[in-house]
Amino acid sequence: MTLPKDDWMHVTKRRMEDHICMTMGGRVAESLVFGDVSTGASQDLKQSTSSARKMVEEYGMSDTLGPVFYGGDTEVFIAKDWGHSKNHSDEVAARIDAEIQRILEEQYNRAKDILERNREGLDRVAALLLKYERVTGEQFESVYRGADADEVMARSEKPAVAEETPEEPDAQAETGSQPETEPQPDTDTE
Repeated sequence: MTLPKDDWMHVTKRRMEDHICMTMGGRVAESLVFGDVSTGASQDLKQSTSSARKMVEEYGMSDTLGPVFYGGDTEVFIAKDWGHSKNHSDEVAARIDAEIQRILEEQYNRAKDILERNREGLDRVAALLLKYERVTGEQFESVYRGADADEVMARSEKPAVAEETPEEPDAQAETGSQPETEPQPDTDTE
């Protein structure tokens, strides 16, 4: 039995690490291309941190802390506000934080290594996105693999099938009539 491709209910540790690495790619690319980082990757960082935290606290995917469910933070209603209650000591909380940091740094460095080895593709795609802003996955892939960005985008702008235009569009517009078509022969055979 195989799992659906997008099944996130049963995910391996490796797939979660791959997802964190991929999510870190935008921030890494920003750093490599511009030599600085911006707030643009804040959602990526939030998502990566959440995934790493779940790996450690909920899924027991930490070699350092072992296969233990730490329960994550639980919300407790205190008077007029919600507070957070931890199911472990401050010492364990510090170890959890260190493990989350290790996972994030490891995947950041992995993404950085991948993008440095593929810097030419990164630069082509960065130029494509700066010029065109919106591209399809197919266009992205073509340019990443070395195709000329302007040629790829020009091919995409051409209609797939050219529509026939009536010979006298102005006459039709004035009279409101439709162009006459010859009756088609009946092709049904009995």
